[in-house]
Amino acid sequence: MSLRQDAIVIMRAYTGEPAEVVIPLIATKLGRSVPYARQMYHWIAEHGMAPGELRSGRFVFSSKRKTPDDYADVLKQLREHLASPASDPDDVDQLMRDCSNFDAMGTVANGRTIPSKTLKQYNRCVSERAHEFMSHCRSFEQWHDATTNEHSTPVNVMRESIKQRLHSVTDAEIKKYFHDNPVCTVLRDPEDKLLRHLDYHTRGTIDVRYPAAGIKLMCLPKEPVRWQWR
Repeated sequence: MSLRQDAIVIMRAYTGEPAEVVIPLIATKLGRSVPYARQMYHWIAEHGMAPGELRSGRFVFSSKRKTPDDYADVLKQLREHLASPASDPDDVDQLMRDCSNFDAMGTVANGRTIPSKTLKQYNRCVSERAHEFMSHCRSFEQWHDATTNEHSTPVNVMRESIKQRLHSVTDAEIKKYFHDNPVCTVLRDPEDKLLRHLDYHTRGTIDVRYPAAGIKLMCLPKEPVRWQWR
């Protein structure tokens, strides 16, 4: 259940109780701060609530965000969700991944329907070690099993960076930010394993994380799906 749905359940259960009683209960339930819970409480109280959804003007924020049609659509949805305190954090992070997918795959991208394997098939951004390993593989499946998709700057770090500049940054600048911090394919061992060992799984930026783990990125001349395997 989404955070906002949890908040709605509590508000309905304590109908008639003063805000100062309900807000701490929401904060505890959501595992968030009291100021966050207070903001959500007043937003819901102002805009109303219905089963599974909240309404804000002409926009509808539901627990299942709409799969974007193209890059412009996903950027529009991302802005709307980042601007709303009632948006589900999981939906926001998925929209962040959608942006990375569109940057990596162009029109092949199709929102959350993209499996990890498909991303690897079309994403040309790989580590030098992952590229070297390709020459030793007899099939894409062998390479797929030994690699993983990795956001060069973690999604949560990118999300907060965009959110802080949301009202001043242009769509073109957001697209450049995703291009400069790409999703890439790296070896599970040692590259991804080392990032986790160094506690860089969900923190740091590309300029800090990858030098620390000895990861260098490159762009393949063609998509891995078109690679001539041994």
